[in-house]
Amino acid sequence: MIAYRTVRAAAAEVQRRRRCASVPTGYRVMTDPQTIAPPRTDTGRLTAAGADPVVWLITTPTFVRVGWEEVRRRVGPVDGVVVESNSLALCLQPDLTFFTINPRVPRARWKASAPLLIEQSDVVIISLHDTGREQAQELIADIETKRQGQGVIITEAVEHAVEMPEVLRRLQALLK
Repeated sequence: MIAYRTVRAAAAEVQRRRRCASVPTGYRVMTDPQTIAPPRTDTGRLTAAGADPVVWLITTPTFVRVGWEEVRRRVGPVDGVVVESNSLALCLQPDLTFFTINPRVPRARWKASAPLLIEQSDVVIISLHDTGREQAQELIADIETKRQGQGVIITEAVEHAVEMPEVLRRLQALLK
């Protein structure tokens, strides 16, 4: 039974990725919860936290702005939007940008945009998960040096960051 579920889950993930890979127009906006909100994915976490609507934009680099305009058209007028996207963070001028880092992910696997976002984001959150602080110390020191000690939060999990005074202060400032 466990092996069957594992194989089935892997097959579902392959199918989901195939749908995502087909971007014939340069971008694709997806809203189907079965596709975009499986557990343990960013969009799944946003959905579970109560975000509504949750939209997934898949785009080639040259169609980021066009795809974003399509998302805005579909979502309609809103007071605020939470976006999880390196590309949009660099393309748009967000009011507030958080960049999260998992120290278990080797730098070789980081997106090419990561170093620039580490410098430009309002806050960098290093989410230790089950990584000990001493194991992540080199990464922490490097990021604190690059950011001159400003706007770096180290926490056990990203979800704990919203309880921290610096994050609360910045979020409250947006609501004024």
